[in-house]
Amino acid sequence: MNLAIISTKGMSTTPFYRCWCNMRQRCNNLNHPAFNHYGGRGITVCEDWEVFSNFYLDMFSTYAENLTLDRIDNSKGYFKNNCAWVSQKENCANRRSNNWVETPNGKMLITHAANLFDIDVALIRYRIRKNLPIDSVFSTPKCRGAK
Repeated sequence: MNLAIISTKGMSTTPFYRCWCNMRQRCNNLNHPAFNHYGGRGITVCEDWEVFSNFYLDMFSTYAENLTLDRIDNSKGYFKNNCAWVSQKENCANRRSNNWVETPNGKMLITHAANLFDIDVALIRYRIRKNLPIDSVFSTPKCRGAK
């Protein structure tokens, strides 16, 4: 592809371009509200992606307007092999602040486990704090006498 055609001209109002700008701002701008969660903790944008045309070449072919840019490993920065376009729901599931729990069905977000096993999140946390075996955390009736 001819790099001369890939420029910010005509792209500056698109969601794709804004995604690129926001990614760079979070990592590089000390005054950005989210800087502490990105650049402030060492999350960087790879040198190639500081140039819009390189980001475009790496990511535009898989982009769709309803998707957001997500880092696969949240402890690493923005570069081609660590980024993917995902739904907002998937992006929210990849936050550092999420609480994960082992279940009989494998590791999952505690909120997903609560929905799957029809148990309140608070009850799951209580049972885990009481050191109940994982199977008991999710199989014990919600209250005495419940089936």
